[in-house]
Amino acid sequence: MKWEKSKTPATEVTISDVEQCLGIKFPDDYREVAKQSHGTQPTPYILKFDEGELIFGNLLSYDKDSPIYFEKVYSWVKGNLPEKVIPFARDPFGNYHCFDYREGGEPTIVN
Repeated sequence: MKWEKSKTPATEVTISDVEQCLGIKFPDDYREVAKQSHGTQPTPYILKFDEGELIFGNLLSYDKDSPIYFEKVYSWVKGNLPEKVIPFARDPFGNYHCFDYREGGEPTIVN
């Protein structure tokens, strides 16, 4: 899977500020991809794994001017999500892929 590059990379500080606001720590592999590719989509856009597949639209953005700015999207959807379930990407159909932190430790991915 290859990711497009964002127009402006996200900084460590920007990602850490979101983590602190949400009271979570993103997985290291997500952080590395998000720094360079926030707001973009991968090629191919279907990620296959043992349990099934995920269809990606794009990662949420750390650019405050983006319509898919991380904190803006979270404020829209948090009332419909269980506590400690955090969206990080969306699919082409308007659904969100989320990190699930309810069990503690490394999160799982849920739709």
